[in-house]
Amino acid sequence: MSRLFLGVALLLLASPLFAQPVKRADLKPGLIFTAQDAAHVDAVRTTRLEPLVGLTLAPGEAVHPQASGGDAAYTWTGYIQIITAGKYKFETTLLGKLNVRIDGVEVLTGDVLGDTAKQVVGKEIELKTGIQLFEVQLLRTSKAARVELHWQGPGFVREPIPYFFFGHTLKQRPADYASDLKKEHGRFLFEEHACIKCHA
Repeated sequence: MSRLFLGVALLLLASPLFAQPVKRADLKPGLIFTAQDAAHVDAVRTTRLEPLVGLTLAPGEAVHPQASGGDAAYTWTGYIQIITAGKYKFETTLLGKLNVRIDGVEVLTGDVLGDTAKQVVGKEIELKTGIQLFEVQLLRTSKAARVELHWQGPGFVREPIPYFFFGHTLKQRPADYASDLKKEHGRFLFEEHACIKCHA
């Protein structure tokens, strides 16, 4: 086998066309949610699992006590399972700047400024069956923020996307996921057992 042929073969095997598809058994429940100050790379970043895409923050409110109202960029990453191929439409109640992608294709985008959330409806898009990469980015553009994601498709009317269509793989978890999980568990125990009474 020539070096040229071997090089071409390796290139083809490494291409997306030959990538191993994600199976349902590979998925863990939930989407990986990350909140971070968009203006500061070194700012406190919060990582946790969320069952679906949804966020409502009052003016100055943060998703985590350590953020102190400073978080401004939010992402949900994982996979979505499409059971029936056909035409789908995504929409949201939005306050902020939003981008939703499935397998790299934009299915919904919107930019709502001011203090009042509004309905944003995406264009109808054709989706194939299977487990596909799912990415959502929300940027807070005012003091408050909100997103509630809905869809409609073949055989069903507008509804929130059920949590059991989402999942993520272990490889998608960021390096600080495990440490964040331990911190959250410790914070939960601290609050649940009223430790502040003795450790004020």
